Amino acid sequence: MKKLPNNGISQIGLVLGIVAIIVIAGGIWFVAGNNSEGSNANQNSGNQAVANNTTGTNNTNTTTANTNSSSVTSNLNSGISNTNEAMVDDGSSSNTNSQPTTVNQPGQYVEYSQTAYASAQGQKRVLFFHAGWCPTCIAANNAFNRSLDQIPSGVVLLKTDYDSESALKSRYGITYQHTFVQVDDDGNELAKWNGGDIDELIDNLI
Repeated sequence: MKKLPNNGISQIGLVLGIVAIIVIAGGIWFVAGNNSEGSNANQNSGNQAVANNTTGTNNTNTTTANTNSSSVTSNLNSGISNTNEAMVDDGSSSNTNSQPTTVNQPGQYVEYSQTAYASAQGQKRVLFFHAGWCPTCIAANNAFNRSLDQIPSGVVLLKTDYDSESALKSRYGITYQHTFVQVDDDGNELAKWNGGDIDELIDNLI
């Protein structure tokens, strides 16, 4: 067998060394590449997780905001409802507690008519049977006109013609002029007296 020269062995060794260096370098590059991809993958996965977490947080915040908004709206509506109920209650209490008040009208001296008589219902009505030819009736008429402010409140004095109101004279048994008759709401006699003017009116009222 023919032996290779020493310089041939050296060349082969050099080639093998270069090949070995290339293989080692390739392995290092491969491992480094895989590590880089894994790192990138982990980083991307982390970023995705952070993004998902942020999205979840935003959704949670949105849900919380909607819940709070609904709560505020509900409370506001409840407050308005309670206010309206309070107002209704106040109105009901006011209507329940309010009592009709009767205010007495100032005293009046008027000519008798069926309308005037009916309008005075609910007040003290007094018929004054007056005759134009009667001196004492004329004097009493003048006294009433001078003393209108002295006629008691709630009293209506009706100047009734003695000569023409025959039905009233018959009902109350009037036999002569200058007679006074106080009647109730149904027209029934309450009091009767003869003569006088404002003082006698005040003294004889019931």
